[in-house]
Amino acid sequence: MPVVKKYSWCVIIIILICPSLKGWCQSVESGPLSPVLSRDSATKPPEDTVYKRPSFVISQIFISGNIKTKPYIIQRELPFKTGDSVYLPDLVKGFRRARELLINTRLFNDVIVALKSFHGNEVDVTIEVRERWYIFPIPYFKPVDRNLQAWADNNYALSRVNYGLKFSHNNFTGRNDKLRLWLITGYTKQVQLNYDQPYADKSLKHGFGLGIFYSALK
Repeated sequence: MPVVKKYSWCVIIIILICPSLKGWCQSVESGPLSPVLSRDSATKPPEDTVYKRPSFVISQIFISGNIKTKPYIIQRELPFKTGDSVYLPDLVKGFRRARELLINTRLFNDVIVALKSFHGNEVDVTIEVRERWYIFPIPYFKPVDRNLQAWADNNYALSRVNYGLKFSHNNFTGRNDKLRLWLITGYTKQVQLNYDQPYADKSLKHGFGLGIFYSALK
């Protein structure tokens, strides 16, 4: 019986203490941690804050390796120009794009676009190109008969052959202009001249093409 009374008193004490413990726990949760949350919210930057990146001005563009091609034809293809203000990551992207555009002109075998030097917030850009071979003279020789057997039936007569030269220049004046010249004689006489100039005006946006063709049977 004394033991039962002892445990009864313990149960009563716990029941009386529990509400106060619960209130104490709530005060700890709401009290001491709230200043920490307020400090975090105070130090967190606003979501609309924009961090400015340093920009650079393109001072000069140096071009090398162009023996035939005019420098302004190369500059025309660049996505940037002198005086532009750009961020450095955007400039690096512009280098890759510039190389793609220059290769697509079919004037160069290889192109290197890179930074040359820094001067404070100014940068110099270097462009190095390796030009293709533009001149292609091709000998022309072709029997006019429908096949070799028919030509053999005519004793392989040179009078039944067209022969001559086909000449092409893919960068005639250094402005990515193309010249085609055919000089054919023999059974059929042919003279053909084609010229294509894509950048004829100062803005380098408009061009023209012309062609002359003459043919006569023997």
